[in-house]
Amino acid sequence: MKRGQSSVELLMVLAISLAILAALVNFTTEHVSNLQKEQAIHLAQNSLNRLVREINLVYRSGPGNVREIILPFPAGIDEANSRLQNTSIILRLYGSDISATAVPSLQGGVPTSEGLQRIRLISYSNYVVISLVSLVSDKESIYVAMARDSNTSTRVTFTNTGSNSADVNFSLAWTHTLVGASLPLSNKVITSGGSYSLDINLSAGGTAQGNYVGNLLVSSNLGGSIEQLTIPINVEVFSAGQALLTVIPSALEFNTLGVDTNTQSIQLCNTGSTPIKSISFTPSSYAPGTWINPAVSTISQLDGSSCMDVNVTLAVPASTAAGTYTGSLAISDYTGANNTILGLTSNVRMMNNYFIWSWDNAYTSGTQLLDFSLENAHPTKSITVNSMSVKGWSKCDQNDSLLTDIKFGGSFVYSSGSAADDANINIIDYNIPSATIISSNNLLIFSGNISDNNEQFQPALTFEDGSTYVGPVLGNGCIGDAIPPGLPTSFSAAGGPSAESIVVSFTFPGDDNQTGTVSSVDIRYATTDINTQTAFDAAASATYTGSIFSAGNTSSQLIDNLNVGYTYYFSIEFLDTNGNRSAVPPSAHARPRNTFNYLLGDFNISPFAFSRPNPSAGQTDVNEFKLRSFAGSGDRNVYLRVADDLNSSNAWIIAIGAVSGSTRANDLRIWYPANNVPGVPGMSPQYQVNPNAPMTGTLDMLSTALINSEYRYNGSYINIPNSTHLYIDWFTGFTDMNLIFDQNGA
Repeated sequence: MKRGQSSVELLMVLAISLAILAALVNFTTEHVSNLQKEQAIHLAQNSLNRLVREINLVYRSGPGNVREIILPFPAGIDEANSRLQNTSIILRLYGSDISATAVPSLQGGVPTSEGLQRIRLISYSNYVVISLVSLVSDKESIYVAMARDSNTSTRVTFTNTGSNSADVNFSLAWTHTLVGASLPLSNKVITSGGSYSLDINLSAGGTAQGNYVGNLLVSSNLGGSIEQLTIPINVEVFSAGQALLTVIPSALEFNTLGVDTNTQSIQLCNTGSTPIKSISFTPSSYAPGTWINPAVSTISQLDGSSCMDVNVTLAVPASTAAGTYTGSLAISDYTGANNTILGLTSNVRMMNNYFIWSWDNAYTSGTQLLDFSLENAHPTKSITVNSMSVKGWSKCDQNDSLLTDIKFGGSFVYSSGSAADDANINIIDYNIPSATIISSNNLLIFSGNISDNNEQFQPALTFEDGSTYVGPVLGNGCIGDAIPPGLPTSFSAAGGPSAESIVVSFTFPGDDNQTGTVSSVDIRYATTDINTQTAFDAAASATYTGSIFSAGNTSSQLIDNLNVGYTYYFSIEFLDTNGNRSAVPPSAHARPRNTFNYLLGDFNISPFAFSRPNPSAGQTDVNEFKLRSFAGSGDRNVYLRVADDLNSSNAWIIAIGAVSGSTRANDLRIWYPANNVPGVPGMSPQYQVNPNAPMTGTLDMLSTALINSEYRYNGSYINIPNSTHLYIDWFTGFTDMNLIFDQNGA
């Protein structure tokens, strides 16, 4: 019994021990899993924050600017539920959303793959495109030194980091004859995760000497997504046995802030066996060459198989406009036999290019807005804020609050004031050191409660160098919705079904970017491009008469009563119920077509089957039309006006006739401009007039066309007997033509 009892007790102890061990294992596993999730979320948030900072920088650099960055992303990102939403990037990770908000609207792709991702950012006028770069090269540029009358090759390795196979095309932009360059193939499929090493074969002729430059062009198709890459090639050819002068790197890039001085070093090397003497440095005669200060001193001798460090200092002068400047520094010995070129690029930026205002940790409490962040992203130079405004809160605030105090980093820069919404505040100049984020002790203090009515806030700052910055919006506002409708995925214009008309076709976005249903459509048109908000606001409105559909559905609008001969530009904006407007998309354009079919008062105009059988050279045959009186039995008078609205240099001829069996219309008088005065009435003395004459056949008239002029045909006026047909047989010199008929001289 005792022995059996002991066995049972032992089994019970073992069972309890195993249960405890299992619980510990489960706890440890869960703890590790939670820790991994926290690390993944932290990594994703940090990468998103860095990505947004780069987006803001490229946006402030202006349209056409491009930046490439490499950022790490964790496993576990839900691709289907990760998205771009207006100005925000949202990643779904382990069932929760993490996000970061940029200044401009965003288009393109969302980084969701695990590991390091190369991301290309492209700036446009009012948005930034995020392009995920899947094809990565191991070389940013290619430099090859070779002897004349020799062959060599250099290798570039490409890796496909995307999830789809890449169909890659290779080509060379190479125009030199003394140095040949070729590729072993032009196309290669690189599987996901795979790599391919491309050899560039080079051959230098017997008379080649110096530097030869070109580009390797790479275009890849990854599941319908096109990526393009350009890699510069520099081949330096030297004589066998001669001293060879090389510079490493082959180019320098300076990033400066306003009036700035920046120094970088190069390594100048003699790869030959004999010394190179009296090496001089000659900058380009234009910026940034003219900014090299002090001048690089001449080197008396550079021994064979040796290198020397040389400093190049760029001093950006005052009043230099922001932008990118390129030049060179030519390096050669006294004989000119040894030479090389150092490329120079200077990116001159203003203070606003490096400033970031972030609401990431901001919140309101009573009369205070706390814990927003100020960041200076410049690595070496400080920036100074000297005025600012805050706008948006008064739309919602029921207390009619005023901005009384502003504190940056614990220091009051504005106090005991009474600034209204959007008022410019001359604050105490505030300096932000280089590479610094000020995230605590920042306050906006108001005279009333600003945390009770969903108030919104948007900062705008002016810096010491005169540049300006408009920050993101905090809060949804009293309107309840701060997300505007998105851009239409398709937008086009084409000639309409009738004269003087154009049909605009488009795809509806949603009221929140591409989700939901907008409340209204605003279509605008003008004879100049509508590519900014200002141009949109100034353009004429066209009433949308169609139905409102949800995102993804298509619709169209007929716009009539346009002038034939003009190109019209169209744009469109969408509004939601809270007054948020979409951005201005790229415009569409078209020209209204012409027709000879009109219905006007007492006159019926319709196609006539007759057409000129064999028009003379340069003549355009048109279908005749008939103009006949059908109301009553009496005759009618009519003005016929013809206008060439497009081309002011055209001369034109038009044949006019009237026929009813053997009867002709009488008393045709032709009026046309004598002094090129647009809009002058037909009976003005400034018009020349043909004498009255019976229409025994056709009448040819030659004139010089005038934009917006009116050519009036009048035959006391043209007396059209009942059942008589007036026709235009042919015309020449026209590109577009308006025909307008006015009865009884009206």
